[in-house]
This record gives sequence, structure tokens and C-alpha cells, in this order.
Amino acid sequence: MTYTADVQFFVEAGLASSASGGLWDTAIWDTDVWGGGEPDWIDLTAYSLGVTTQTGRQYWTERMETGTARFVFDNRDGAFSPIAGATLPGNLNIRPGRWIRLRAQSASGGTVTPDPVPVPDQTTWTGVTGRTWTANGTGLVYQPADVPTFLDRVLWAGIIDTIDEVYPDGGSDSESVITAVDFQAYFAINNPPELTVPLPVELSSARVARLLDEVGWEWQDISTGDHQVDASTVDVNYAKEIQETARAEGGAFYFENLTAVFKSFAWLSNDERSTTIQSYPGRGFDGDPRVLDAARARWSILDIENDIQLARRQSPADIRREQGPASQTLYGQRTYSYTSLYNESNTDVDALAARRLAQLQWDFQRLLTVNLYPENPTQAGDLLNMRIGDLIRVSVPLTLPGWGYTVETHVQGITYDIAGTDWACILRVDQSLRQNPTDARAFDDGYDEGWA
Repeated sequence: MTYTADVQFFVEAGLASSASGGLWDTAIWDTDVWGGGEPDWIDLTAYSLGVTTQTGRQYWTERMETGTARFVFDNRDGAFSPIAGATLPGNLNIRPGRWIRLRAQSASGGTVTPDPVPVPDQTTWTGVTGRTWTANGTGLVYQPADVPTFLDRVLWAGIIDTIDEVYPDGGSDSESVITAVDFQAYFAINNPPELTVPLPVELSSARVARLLDEVGWEWQDISTGDHQVDASTVDVNYAKEIQETARAEGGAFYFENLTAVFKSFAWLSNDERSTTIQSYPGRGFDGDPRVLDAARARWSILDIENDIQLARRQSPADIRREQGPASQTLYGQRTYSYTSLYNESNTDVDALAARRLAQLQWDFQRLLTVNLYPENPTQAGDLLNMRIGDLIRVSVPLTLPGWGYTVETHVQGITYDIAGTDWACILRVDQSLRQNPTDARAFDDGYDEGWA
């Protein structure tokens, strides 16, 4: 599926490899059992008719959703149908439970500036004018030109959940539609008996790493937590246990390719990609080609929370409460309550409540989604390298009414939509960790309105 001269997309399915010792149980991975490691990836791109993937969430205060994907394949030769008996490349039989992924390659994934090269003393060279130069002394360096980077990145990976066969054109044709979920689903079905000896009080990050290790999940990116979680007998499935741990931390848990990612309390205000602008979608002041195809914003009283009531599950009656009297005067009392936090300390609960009130007690217009279509190689590289948590600066031009605005916001969800010769990146965004004053009359919504 080559859609531009700069980008190629590949759809690949996992085949148990001898290197990994096979993957998972006999119902999913032929006759092998999981021995760790990646499968061999078999290229199914020639059969692909389109792909849509989705990961993340809408608001920074929500839990991360299980990622989903929809793959459509040409099945006219019966390769995706068990009735036909045909096989795919690598003698692969597609079935529920196999791993599947979307991968992108682009020669336009940005550039890297090489380190300066020292020029030895008395080195001679000829300049562009033909004049001969000689280095006298040390300390002179040569700066090589920026080098284009080659991007090869898995945009989405997960497990086949359902395979639907569709027979269009009066039943004369055949397509296979595969629905897949990311690896959170695997942890959701991992529900062992409740422990008789509880897990100890420990940092949230230690709890997440412990549970990932318990099932042998080797691909981990765990940020050190700020909050401790209470002792637990793990009376729920592993996915819920991990997500509740992330809630107690005030961070996030999600999958990026095969990697289980855990973010700590202050990740959106501390991580490098969350504090340095990664992309500038929209027609900016510098006249770059417009990558923004559409956007949607909302201004709603339903987003206001000015009475935050939180409590630990060990003491649900001990409610830690943060209120905004000025906000309640303007909008009435708007309560958010959650009394089953896994936190060990009320001090940590207080921090969660104070942060939530500070960010949500005033009304403001939220930019929710942006639909992005690349128009040059640099934009394509930016969109294919997008990460959850990235800080971006979106410009909404509104050229017909003659006004517009620019807002800095964080990526909270990413969708790739590939169909025919077109592809788009759709971002769910939220102005995470806004700095709100206590006086609503002085509220600055963060938008730089106008184009002057």
C-alpha cells in the first residue's frame, strides 16, 4: 500500500517462531506455547484494502481505552477463510488470537544534526571560492549537514479478536474484516484467583512492573511513580488492577506497539515530548502548507467540576474534599466523586483532588479533535512519529470568517485511517494541566486569537 512517494504502510501478522519458542497456547499459536519474544512477522500488505486504528482517550482525566483496529482484506482467493483452505505467505493461517500490526516506513522522518567534527591543526582545504585555507591551532570544528532520518515505526499492534467475512456484489466477491484489540485485552482476560497473601504497599510503578513481570511481559517502559498504592489481593483482572494503579498515581497506562507504558503523576508537565512542541498542525504564521483538514471544539458546562470528593478504598468514608467557592457561585455545585482509590496515603489523595479542581473548575473551550492530512514529506514524518502525550501547537485558520486562533495542547488519542490512496492522522487532544486562576473574571483560555 504505497500512498505517496515518501510513505509505505505494511500490514503484518505474527507467526510463532522457533526463536521465541512459540507464542501462547495451542488454540492461538498452532502447536506451541509462549516462550517470550516476538513472533515472525508475515507481510499481508498485498491483500489489504484499508486500515483504521485507534488508541488513547479524549480527556487527560480519563483512563486510557483499550486500543482497537479494523483491517479489511481482499479474500477472493480464500486465504482468510477456513472453509477455502488456502494459506497466506509463510503458510500462515489467520485465526482469532494471532498478533497483527500496522507498520509505516518513511524517508521523511525528520533530520539529525551530526556532532561537530574537530579539525586537526594545520589541516588544509579548498573553500567554495577556490581559496586554500589552513587550520592554525586547535578548537576549530566542522559542522556536517543535517542527515535525513529513515522512520520505520509500528503504529499499532494487537490481537485479532473477530474475523467477519463479507460477500459484496450479490455474493460474488469476498472480503475479510478483522477487528483487533491491543494488548490491554490480554491483561483483561488474565484473572487468576485472589491472592491469599496480599501484595505489599509499594510505589505505583513497582506494582505495575510486578504485574507485568507476573505474566512475563518483557516490553516495558515504566516511569518511577510519585504515589504509593495499598496492599492488594488482586481481586480483579490484571488490566483493571493496573488501570486503578494508574488512577491512584494520577498518571496513565497504555500500549505503544508491544510496549506497556506507565506514566507518573507529572508526566504531562515534565516529559520532554510533553513540554517541547513536537508539531505545528494548521496554517501557521510562517506560511507552511496547511496540514489541518478539520477540527472540532466544545465549550460545555458539563466539563466543569468544582466539588472534588476522593477517598481511599481502605477508608471510603474519609472523603478528601476540594471545593472552588467562586466557581460554585457562578455555575452551581458540580461534584466529582470517586471513593475507591488504591492510594496508601491521604496526602497523595489530596494532591489528586487539588490538581483536578485547579484544572476543571472554570469553563473553557476545549479543542477536541484535529484531522490532519500531510502535504509534504516533513509533515508525513511528523504524523507518523506522533506519540500520546506530545505537546502540539494547533492553528485553526478560519479564513472565511477572517479570524482564527492558536492553542497548545496535548495529544491524548491517535487514529490512523488508511483507505485507497489516502491516509489521515486524527488526534484527540486536551489542554492538559492548564494553569487556572481563582478568579474567573481573569481567566485566560490560552488561545492566541487573531493573526497579527
